[in-house]
Amino acid sequence: MVKKYGLTNIDDNFRGISHTFISFILTNMAFIIMLYLGFEHINDEDFYGVLWGQFALYQAAFAFMGSWGVCWLNGILIPNMRDFKEFNVNSAFMGFGIFVGLVLVQLIVQTVLSITTTDRALYVIFASIAEESFFRGFLFEIPEKFGKKSEIMYFLTIIVSTGLFTYIHKSYYSDPIAIMAVIVSGIFLGLIYVVTGDITANIIGHFILNVVYSFQSILGWGLAGEPSNFMMFLIFGIFMIVFGLFLYSEKRKEVIDERIPLKTLKIGFIVSSIFTLFIGLNLILEFFDINLILLIPEPIQ
Repeated sequence: MVKKYGLTNIDDNFRGISHTFISFILTNMAFIIMLYLGFEHINDEDFYGVLWGQFALYQAAFAFMGSWGVCWLNGILIPNMRDFKEFNVNSAFMGFGIFVGLVLVQLIVQTVLSITTTDRALYVIFASIAEESFFRGFLFEIPEKFGKKSEIMYFLTIIVSTGLFTYIHKSYYSDPIAIMAVIVSGIFLGLIYVVTGDITANIIGHFILNVVYSFQSILGWGLAGEPSNFMMFLIFGIFMIVFGLFLYSEKRKEVIDERIPLKTLKIGFIVSSIFTLFIGLNLILEFFDINLILLIPEPIQ
């Protein structure tokens, strides 16, 4: 028996390869970059350099299994264009929505990993792709391909994937509050994936989050109390509003995927607007030395 959850049919979500061609290419890019970073740093004299090299090789394995492993689970040795899901603008919109959700979790716990080198920035940025393709993409393929397609099985997979996701991050997040943020983020990403079956949206959301924090850290934006912390969030928020309006207008013309109801786009638009207005208000209050809420994450070395 098939039941409806959220935006689409759960069983339909997991038919065939979960990747679009774009997400598959990005995951393989992550594999190559992580492999390079791993072999580049695995023999460093510095202990932490060796540790980061090991992490990078782990991420390369995640990316490999999250791309080629997914294909092989579907009985496809080498995929062609017909094997991938079709990419559409809904994935991008949902990706930005996921980004907002992850940002809110980060802002609540007030912690972010300190990024001091270009190599570490590359690691953080492309780890998002490797992790989503493995912890959400690959792991959620297993119960589907082995005939365990019950709702309970999908939610057990969320628990397992979140546990493994947290264990990997525990290696460089020692703060219990930061670990709690990882757990919440893992559950959130798993639930979103079960509801949408769109690994590309997960990758986009996680990727944007890590890009924003990498640039903030490297350029000194938003760390040590810098008010420019808000600027990138404001830019992304405004983009989401414009993008949401575009989707809403196209949906009314019935050219957008019918699985995405108008109600969903309205909710996304409202949430994006509130988020953007909130960030904008904080920027204005900064000039008067008034803090509506502390939105400056403390870096973890």
